[in-house]
Order: sequence, then structure tokens, then C-alpha cells
Amino acid sequence: MQSKRNQYDRRNCLEIGQKAEDIFASIATERGWKVTAASNYANINDHWDVLIQKGVESYRVDVKGMKRLSRRDSDVQDEWIWIELHGVREHDRGWLYDGKAELLAFEKQGSFVIVMRNDLIKLVEQLVDLNTTVRSAKAARYKVYSRPGRPDRITMIEMEKLAGIRWDEWPKQRSRSPERSEGTGAEEQGTGEQRSKEQGTREPATLLPCDLAPLSGNLYFQADSVSIYHDDFLSTECVEENSIDLIVTSPPYNVDVKYGSYDDDISYEVYLEFTREWLARCLKLAKDDGRFCLNVPLDKNKGGQQSVCADITTIAKQVGWKYHSTIIWNEQNISRRTAWGSWLSASAPYVIAPVEVILVLYKKRWKKTGGSKRSDITREEFMEWTNGVWNFSGESRKRVGHPAPFPVELPRRCIKLFTFVGDTVLDPFLGSGSTLIACVETNREGIGIEIDSNYCEIAKQRLIAEGRVNQGRLL
Repeated sequence: MQSKRNQYDRRNCLEIGQKAEDIFASIATERGWKVTAASNYANINDHWDVLIQKGVESYRVDVKGMKRLSRRDSDVQDEWIWIELHGVREHDRGWLYDGKAELLAFEKQGSFVIVMRNDLIKLVEQLVDLNTTVRSAKAARYKVYSRPGRPDRITMIEMEKLAGIRWDEWPKQRSRSPERSEGTGAEEQGTGEQRSKEQGTREPATLLPCDLAPLSGNLYFQADSVSIYHDDFLSTECVEENSIDLIVTSPPYNVDVKYGSYDDDISYEVYLEFTREWLARCLKLAKDDGRFCLNVPLDKNKGGQQSVCADITTIAKQVGWKYHSTIIWNEQNISRRTAWGSWLSASAPYVIAPVEVILVLYKKRWKKTGGSKRSDITREEFMEWTNGVWNFSGESRKRVGHPAPFPVELPRRCIKLFTFVGDTVLDPFLGSGSTLIACVETNREGIGIEIDSNYCEIAKQRLIAEGRVNQGRLL
């Protein structure tokens, strides 16, 4: 389990942090928690290291190993802790404010002090003079340390200050009874680990990537043949492996769309790593004759020219998908163009294709052998849609209430062309629910996964209004 965001650390900081995470995971397992490692994307962008689960309790944890007071020091210490107020990347406000971890575990010589992140934010804002900036690491005690030419901002507070907000403290040397340590006040607040009377110890933790040992899915809505899960696709358990006939989706494009629960303005390198993770996850879920219709941009100019389609195609093949063909989707929106580069000049003109693409991939074999064997596509549809240029308009953001919807026509064509009646279709980035509406219209089983609860609700309401699903079976 390696944290790439620590690439800016020098000396053996990475090894120290890794060791702290491994020790914490082992202690959590001994205490009866199921431990799951964060995906690389979650580790880098959402600032959490492990997920711990026990019964109905579930917490993402950011583990903080002991640190030096300054880079000149040779030894780590546990009297002072560093707090990140802004990260090393321009768009990243750091693990305190932008992190998704519910808990922070600070390592001491003999234990881990665990606090709620929201409680730590309040404590830091009470103790730290956020308006005073210093240029020396050792002067950063309760002040803000900022290095010239870098966006990161950090401060130090004393470890003992955490006593008033402590959620729990886990000794590194465990007693045989995994009860909460006394005197933390957490029992009165009703938070944290539940008491148990288990005896003995467990085997050390085995950390698995989230796509192998993920979160349980949270069923948001179910009606007729379709289901919506409010969950993170990289860590969901709501879909069985080798169960999907067709995946149809349009993932985030990394063009700074203002989503509710996703940062769409990350570095291109991180975006491609995120893409690699979810493409590999999709491969596990598809049947051997499963297909994948992936709607992505041909390229992009915002933030620098990038060959998005080519790069994603390469990654898809690297993780195991096989390439079949590419469909060009002409959205016919050239009139909305505003970026020309150097107008009427050869100096630096922009060449922009007003199209997107639909990559058609498959898992092991292209010939489909399973399912009902019953197709519902008409002769006219087959003749038109097997021509690799599709002409239809996009969807209205204002009408749907989502910042980047695709029209129902796109998944409808993919579903009728590449699946049999009754097959199972998955959209791992459900958004406004267009894929599930198409499933209802074509009599397919549909599963949609969406990380943002507001978009889950939009998809639900569209299914009721446009898909006319059986409301008597709503959850």
C-alpha cells in the first residue's frame, strides 16, 4: 500500500508512513475490524489510507506516522504533529480540509491517537494563528509555514492537545481484551468502536485493494428491472464478478466540470491512473463475452492538448480489454464553439472536432453465446447503427439538472445493438440515469452506481417520470 502523494517527501518519510499504516492495520484487525486499503486514486486525491468496518460501523482512516520537526533532524518524534492546511498541488487544499477520511490516526511511540477529522478542524482553527506565515519549519508551532514558490501550507500543534477531542487511543501492545481504552469519553458520545469480549488475538491484517475487498453497496432505489446504488464504484460490492453482459458509461472527462462529489480538475497523470483502476474493475465484473461501450472525448484542449481517446484505449488494452471498433458520435453542436486560438492567423489556431467517441471493447470473445438469444433491433436500426458515425444531439444540462448528462439515445443504441433482451447492463458512473432509462425501455436488467446522492435522486426521479417504472416497488 503505497501513497503516491508522498512523492514530495525526502529521506525515508515514505517508509516511515508505510510502516505506520501497516502497524495500524494490524492493530485494527486484532480489534475485530475488517481492513481494506484505499485505491491509489482515493489515497492521492481523497487522502485516506484504509477503510475499517465492523458491523454497522465504517470509517475511512488517514494514518499519520511520526514526523521530524524539520528536515535537518535525524529522528522522528511524537510531541508535535504536522497539520496540512493546503497540499502541494494548486487545487488540493490538503488532507485536513479536502480529505474524505472520517478518522485521523496519529502515531506515537506506543500507540495511535485517533480523532475525528471534523473535530480536528475545529481544534486547529481555535489554536493556530492562520493569518501569520513563517518561513522556518521550527517556527511553525501554531503558525502557518509556507515555503517560497510552493502552494503547500502546514502548521504544527502539540500531540497532547488532541486529548480533548480523542475518539480513541489504540496501544501498539494489545491486551487480550479488545475493549475501548478507558477515560476517553467516547462511550458517552456514542461514537467509535463497540465494546466486545472476544478473547485471544487475530492474524495480522491482509491489506487488499478496494477492488478486491470493497465496501458493501448501498441500495438507493429499485423498481422493475433496475437498481441504483449510492456507492463508490472502485469499492462497491453491489455487483458480482463475471455477471455483466454490457457496460455503458461516460466517465468524468477531467475538464473541470463542477460535479457534486468529484474533483474534475486533477493532473492528467492522476486522471489516467484513476481511469486504469476503474477500467480494471469493470473487466472483473464483465462476463467472458461481455462488451463495453465507453463514451469519452476524442481529445481535449483545456489544460493542454491531450489525446484522451488514444490514451484511454491504450490503458483499456493494457488492463485486459480487447478492442473491437470505435463509433464516432456527432453531437452537431459546432455552433456553440467559442475557442478559436489565433483567429484568422497561422500563429496558434485550435482545431476542435465537435464529436465524441464510443469505444467498443470486449472481455475475452466477441461472439456472444449466453443470454436469451433474442434481439429486438429492427432492420432499419441495424443498418443505420452499424455505420460507425452516429448523428444525434446531446442532452440538456438544464432540463436534466446534471452538469454533464448524455442522452438516452446513446445507451439505447448500444443496448439494442450489443445485447439480447433480458441481459444485464451496468453503468458505473450513472449520473443522471440515462442508461437505466434505456434499460427500462428495452427490457434489460440495469444496475447504476453513483457516488453523489443528489445525482442518485435525479436518476430516480427521471426513471419515475421518463421510464415510467413501477412505483409500487420503490424502496
